[in-house]
Amino acid sequence: MKGCQGVIFQINNKTKRSVEATIKTLATKDDIADVRKEISEAKAETIKWMFIFWIGQVGATLGILLIFLKK
Repeated sequence: MKGCQGVIFQINNKTKRSVEATIKTLATKDDIADVRKEISEAKAETIKWMFIFWIGQVGATLGILLIFLKK
């Protein structure tokens, strides 16, 4: 009987440590809110740079077209 209790005690300890380790790695609602804020800021920054890139591309394309049309 003592052998069984020892095994049960070890299993309980191992399970408890596993649960504690899992709890440490779980994200809280605040963590998720922070990540969402960072994602939205990055998204806005990406959209801004996309517009700058496309305006530059349109300008370059129009410049090349004007050069070829003047010849």
